Amino acid sequence: MERGGVAIAVWVTMFSVGVALGPVVGGALLEFFWWGSVFLLNVPIMAVLLVAGPRLLPEYRDADAGRLDLASVVLSLAAILPIIFGLKELAKDDAGPLPLLAVVVGLVVGVFFVRRQRALASPLIDLRLFRNRPLATALVAMLFSMLIAGGTYLFVTQYLQLVVGLSPLRAGLWLLPAALALIVTSMLSPVLAAKIAPARVVAAGLAVSAVGHLMLALLDSQGGLTQLVVGFLLVYAGGGPLIALGTDIVVGSAPPEQAGSASAVSETSTELGMALGVAILGSVGAIVYRSQFTAPEGSAAGDTLAAAVAAAQELPGDAGAALLAAARDAFTGGLNLVGAISTVITVLLAVAVLAMVRDRPAGDVEAGADDAVPARTAS
Repeated sequence: MERGGVAIAVWVTMFSVGVALGPVVGGALLEFFWWGSVFLLNVPIMAVLLVAGPRLLPEYRDADAGRLDLASVVLSLAAILPIIFGLKELAKDDAGPLPLLAVVVGLVVGVFFVRRQRALASPLIDLRLFRNRPLATALVAMLFSMLIAGGTYLFVTQYLQLVVGLSPLRAGLWLLPAALALIVTSMLSPVLAAKIAPARVVAAGLAVSAVGHLMLALLDSQGGLTQLVVGFLLVYAGGGPLIALGTDIVVGSAPPEQAGSASAVSETSTELGMALGVAILGSVGAIVYRSQFTAPEGSAAGDTLAAAVAAAQELPGDAGAALLAAARDAFTGGLNLVGAISTVITVLLAVAVLAMVRDRPAGDVEAGADDAVPARTAS
């Protein structure tokens, strides 16, 4: 395996360690301090990075790199933010026309963004990279994989705290097995990819994730802690190969002179996927919750499960217990639908990766003749 692949594997491992530590550390802070302490924790870490980064991190500059197009940056934000806002607001009962208008505005701005990228000699994103089928397939797989991961994580954490009734710290500890599984599979994937085609390793991992999502789709609101933990573990374990090898496939499929751009697009796809997952799947679950749960008139319990828990605490005995049970059932119904959707998407991604990503050794940066992206010439 080449040094580039090893470097990506180490980077992914550190990412996985952060995923493992985050819920536990965050849960401990929420357990013993106020909620803002979670954000203050980042201050000393970023301070160290700002001081040590310029000294310890090597920097490569392309002498022929084009200028940053600030207009493209503005257009990209003006396209993404309204869409995410609109998708989240559409789940509300009294959403009105504003969310739909926001989505339309975002899509229109997105069209202008794409047209600008095609016209620029040095675009913010070189769209011709997407002509490379293995690269495009890996990017789509990473986008949708992080989309369903973001939505799943949102519901799993709420299930642990609001359905099972765990404290933030105990909920974080129950998330540790999944995070540790992600670390193990992320570290093993490059080793397996050196002997087996990376596409097959990724597809096998996605199949494991599909089983985990299916377990979440069949989860019950009563006594489902073990099934939730095992299912979530399989989701994360199966996602390790894609996280570890996806960027390597993307960078390895691009021409050497465009490896930096390909890597940046890969990172962008994962971050965008996470944001879209919270917005889209979070809205899907919220719609299911509101459709299956009828809150008392004038109560905010019908908005979210957290509001229902608070409302149930103010009701006497059986009335509060009945309200809470109905709210938990409705929330679990939303989680079930998110799990079913994620199962279908994950299976489709596994098939697409096997069909579209060529069998090549991990770390191979030789793009096939049919998949090569022509160098851009200034117009």
